Amino acid sequence: MDTVTYPQKDVQTLIREHFRLMDAIDRQDWAAAKARAPEALRLTAGDLTREPEALYWSAVITYMTSTHHTGLRDGWEFLMRRFPDSDWSKKAEFIRHLH
Repeated sequence: MDTVTYPQKDVQTLIREHFRLMDAIDRQDWAAAKARAPEALRLTAGDLTREPEALYWSAVITYMTSTHHTGLRDGWEFLMRRFPDSDWSKKAEFIRHLH
């Protein structure tokens, strides 16, 4: 997979949206985080550094806004398949040992 390059305007949008998403997560405002996650995923698609982080947090948000842990497990499994060597996959790897 090639490295993604962004026009300057897109970099500013990416940074702004990343901080908005992380702010919602930090405040545990899961409804706001859920609303912002799709844009984070869209903006980071194809970015080997940022997309794994967006996938990681998207799975956490799915878990926190539902009553089932399957969204977390499924999201992290997808992350680990798509980006097996990423730091974010390594953080999520423990879920494979849970039943």
